[in-house]
Amino acid sequence: MTTISTGSNHYSRVLVAALAAALVAAALVVLASSPALAATSTIQDADREHTQYGNWMFTQDVGVSGGWESTTRTPGANAILKFKGTSVTWKTITYDGGGVTDVFLDGKKVASFDGYSSTQQNNVTGFSRKGLPKGKHTLKLVVTGLKHPGTFGDIFTILDRFIVDGTTIQDDSRKIAYDGWSASSNAKASGGTYRQGTSKTLGARCGMFSGSTEIDLITATGPTRGTATVRVLDISTNNSVAKEETVDLHSSTVEWQHHVPVTGLQTNKIYILEVVSADGTPVVFDGCVGSVSGRIN
Repeated sequence: MTTISTGSNHYSRVLVAALAAALVAAALVVLASSPALAATSTIQDADREHTQYGNWMFTQDVGVSGGWESTTRTPGANAILKFKGTSVTWKTITYDGGGVTDVFLDGKKVASFDGYSSTQQNNVTGFSRKGLPKGKHTLKLVVTGLKHPGTFGDIFTILDRFIVDGTTIQDDSRKIAYDGWSASSNAKASGGTYRQGTSKTLGARCGMFSGSTEIDLITATGPTRGTATVRVLDISTNNSVAKEETVDLHSSTVEWQHHVPVTGLQTNKIYILEVVSADGTPVVFDGCVGSVSGRIN
């Protein structure tokens, strides 16, 4: 039996939400395993309930702006905001599971923020700077893995929102890149938006799926594309790789909403789809298609 300390309200909410999602998914497997009941759905890249980028996940929290935040507990994970303006603010929360985050402005380290507090505090300013020169700027958050003495459990960095010249930028904004997965818009993409990354290890994930033998990645081909690795992870065995394929996305012509099917899956398993670059060239994550059985976040 696992005991969760009630001293960390935020961490408990994050963990309970994850456990609830897993239990819902498990309950739906029985229904989804019937071919007649396995409904196919498309998960878009902007779907916070069903997507993750690199080491970041989106989490519902009634105490933050818009009801959602992005969180990570992995040292080295980063979130980058590129903006035009003369002022910028990072809003977060502090609690007894908050860790230390380094802040970089235009490539220079300008602060280290300790996200610890004995009781949860919402709408906390993690960093703020006014009087910037007009023009383009970059704000980068980097997880250190360091913690305050007495910090509870895993050490989280939390991004509630950014504020640029008084305008709120929510955690799912296309202006924010998570571990190198940057967002863009294109009318030919599924849902009109997509994310793109070059990492060979930090992937884009979507899920959860069950009840079907196939899950499709939605991506793009073209002359600037290379090879990508597409994996299907089995959550019942700690996200072990159930299927893995290397696909060639290089083409003389551009094709959006290109489907890469992964077949031969078991209908009674719960899966997550992941894609990374295999050769360091940009790979597009435009969504995925399958029999959705639960939330990944």
